[in-house]
Amino acid sequence: MNDPKVSVLIITYNQEQFINDTLRSAIDQDYKNLEVVVSDDGSSDGTPKIINEYTKRYPLRVKAITNGQNLGITGNCNRALHQCTGSFIAIQGGDDVLLPNKIRMQVNWFSESEKRVLCYHDAEVFESSSNEKICNYSEMAPLISGIGPVALIERMRLGAATTVMVRTSSIPEYGFDIRLPMVSDWKFQIDCLIGGGEYGFIDGVYARYRRHGKNSRLKASKQYYEDCLMTTYLVEKECTQYALACRKARARIYGGMAIDMATRKNYRSAFQMYMKSVKESYSWKLLPGIIFILLPGALRKLLIKLFGKSIPELNYSQH
Repeated sequence: MNDPKVSVLIITYNQEQFINDTLRSAIDQDYKNLEVVVSDDGSSDGTPKIINEYTKRYPLRVKAITNGQNLGITGNCNRALHQCTGSFIAIQGGDDVLLPNKIRMQVNWFSESEKRVLCYHDAEVFESSSNEKICNYSEMAPLISGIGPVALIERMRLGAATTVMVRTSSIPEYGFDIRLPMVSDWKFQIDCLIGGGEYGFIDGVYARYRRHGKNSRLKASKQYYEDCLMTTYLVEKECTQYALACRKARARIYGGMAIDMATRKNYRSAFQMYMKSVKESYSWKLLPGIIFILLPGALRKLLIKLFGKSIPELNYSQH
């Protein structure tokens, strides 16, 4: 039986310092029936030139869009998605690195059942400037399996976005929801599972998730939180059976906002967000996170060293 075709979907924007490693890691996968679809969003640096060099060297492996207009994250995702022709689509960040055997192992997982529509795996989170490992992503979000989108909605993620592969037939006709200009990957995954498909993971670490200043600022931005909140309202409106899960997700989002505000010493706004979180989930478990933020820096570092992932700040602040 022939291996099904897999498309690796990559979007880029001003990532010339990372794109070589990203493309190289996708091209070098030991899976023959593979296309790498990379769409640049009007970069002003050398990213398009680097991508075009790869298309010349690997014309049968790399499909590139480097002369399109700037569409933003979601628009660029759809532009790349429309060029994907695989039975499965693997998502890869333009600054992240895939590790050997990733594609093969995920395809093997899908082959066990037609009901399987989303597969992910663990990733190593590393500091870009030093190349040093920070942690495994599973330390922030333990790997789980299931059916349907409830857990994905409540937790806001299964794993790092760059670890996800989906069955193309599960993707909605509109692809990534254009009502979410920045953070559309979460709803994209929810949409793939709305039909009640199965999701799960393969054991092992098969990607490296790069942590650097640009993606850290993205996660703390106003648009980031607005898109996350909008996702919960869209899902709740379109699929009322997930209303409770959406409320739990909103509680988590408001909790993240409260911690960000407390970090900036905007305590009044932090308390307001905290109360919104409590109202959505009827839970007081965010309070330790707020208290943690108010502790002296040296004490926070000691607690993180002693207790790691159990610290509330870490559980609320990472999408």
